[in-house]
Amino acid sequence: MERNMNQKGMSLTALVALIIGATTAGAASYIVIHHAFFSESPLSSARNLAGTWNTNFPTKYYCATNEDTGTFEDFGSEDRQVTWVITEVDANTVNINQSFTESNLQGWDPKVVDISPTGYTGIISSSSLTVRDYRGEVVGYFSFTTDIITGTWSDTWLLFNHNVHTAVGGLTLTRQH
Repeated sequence: MERNMNQKGMSLTALVALIIGATTAGAASYIVIHHAFFSESPLSSARNLAGTWNTNFPTKYYCATNEDTGTFEDFGSEDRQVTWVITEVDANTVNINQSFTESNLQGWDPKVVDISPTGYTGIISSSSLTVRDYRGEVVGYFSFTTDIITGTWSDTWLLFNHNVHTAVGGLTLTRQH
């Protein structure tokens, strides 16, 4: 009977070790999966964006107001030739100096004073670029390859109840070599 108790004690020890091992492995797996998929840390840039980028053709920008309805509604448009000069700050941050020339103004409000050139900050994660203005407000979401940046621009000035934006995916810039 004494021998039978030792066998039960050994199997209990093995069971406890198995439970501890499974719990540790589960916790480690959770940490790895959570960090990989839910981390706030941006991924390293897939490409170096430093350099000069231009639109190859005029891009349509729309101006909207919410003065009368409380909902932004387009009331005018213009075409812009846009240039970005991008300089790297660190692996996940760039400075963007944007300049543009305007043409084909249609119903544009003279109160809308969009300044050129203007500086922005870009936050990079893999092949995505989020552009923020001096207030930290997002003004654009873009994706990029080695030679093309494509996305949507939307800049809102609450002081004037205006928004200047492109169509979804309407701004494409090409790297200048």
